[in-house]
Amino acid sequence: MIQESSEAELLSLNERLCQILPYDWLAQYGTTDPGNIMVCLQVADDQELNKGPHGNKGIIVNQKEIFNIKDQKGKDPEVVIISGDAGSGKTTILCSYAEGWCKKTTDIPELSSFPFLLCMQFRNHDHDNFDDYLKSLIPKTVARFPFDLVKSVVLGSKCLVLCDGYDEANVKSQKLFKEFLALNSNKMKFVVTTRPGNTVGLTGIVNKTKRPKINLKVSGLQKQDMKLLTEKLIGHLLKDDDVTQQEQMKKELLQKIEEMDTGTRDILQTPLYFNLFILLYIECPELRDEMSTRTSVYLQLRKHKIKRISDKTGISEESLEAFDALYRKWSLKHYTEEKI
Repeated sequence: MIQESSEAELLSLNERLCQILPYDWLAQYGTTDPGNIMVCLQVADDQELNKGPHGNKGIIVNQKEIFNIKDQKGKDPEVVIISGDAGSGKTTILCSYAEGWCKKTTDIPELSSFPFLLCMQFRNHDHDNFDDYLKSLIPKTVARFPFDLVKSVVLGSKCLVLCDGYDEANVKSQKLFKEFLALNSNKMKFVVTTRPGNTVGLTGIVNKTKRPKINLKVSGLQKQDMKLLTEKLIGHLLKDDDVTQQEQMKKELLQKIEEMDTGTRDILQTPLYFNLFILLYIECPELRDEMSTRTSVYLQLRKHKIKRISDKTGISEESLEAFDALYRKWSLKHYTEEKI
C-alpha cells in the first residue's frame, strides 16, 4: 500500500536525484535522453584486493552485468566497490542504474527486482543518522503512516543503495555509511564508488561488517567504445547538419584518434576527457592540428574551459586564468577546504 500510494512521488524524487546530463554544454544542444550520448562501460575485478584462495580469474564485464557477478566464494556480493580515476565514469554507472530504475524500462532486468532505491552522495549528505536520512526521502503520501512502519517496510524489502564518491566523504556521511552497513538487513545491495587511493580504507570498513563484497575497477573506454561514443556525440551535436557532413566528421575524428600516440590516447580513455575532446574538435576547428599530444590536448581543453566560463559569466579571461593558477597552486600544496 505504501509503495503504491507513493510511486509517483518516489519516481519524481529519484529522477531529481539522478539528473545525469554529464556536462552543462550538452544542455545547449537540447539533449533530454542520456541514452543518446552514453556507452556501456567495462569493469574488471581488482585482482590485488580480491586475491586469495578464492580469487577471481581476471573477470571483465560491462556495467549491465555487475549484478550477476559472484564474489570470491561464489556468493552474491552484498557490496560492490567500483574504483576509478576522476572522469572514468563511476558516477555515470550509478546514474544509469538510477535512471533505469526510475523509468522502469531498462535492459538490466535485475533493477526491477528492487522495490526501493536509495541514493547517497558522500560529499553532500548532512544527516546525522539513517532515520533522519530516510525521513528526508519519505513522500507526502506516506507521511501519514507511522515512521517505524515505513522503516520496517524498507528494511524488509530488497533495496538498492547507490553510494557515490567515498573519496569525498565528510564525517557525517562516513558515519551514515557505516550505519547503513550495520543495518539489520541482508536484503540491501550496495554499489559504492571511490577513487583508487581510498579503496583499501573502504574495503576495510566493509570487511568489518562481514558483508560479502567484491572490488571492481573501471577499465576505461575501449576502442569500440570510442567509435560508438564518437558516432553518438557527432550525431547529436551535429544533428542539424546533413548526413554527409556528419559522416565526414566521424571519419576525420576516428582517423585523428587512430593517429595519436599511445600516451595521448590514454588520456582519452576516460569518458570525461573524450567528451571534452570531441566538443573541442567540433567547436574549435582551428585547433585540430594542435591536438596531437597529451600536453596539447590538456592545454587546449583548459583554454577552452576558461573561454566558455568567461563568455557565460562576463568575467575576464585574465581574471579566470589568475584564479585557475591560484587554485592549482593550492591543490598542489594540498590545502584543505577550510584554509581556502
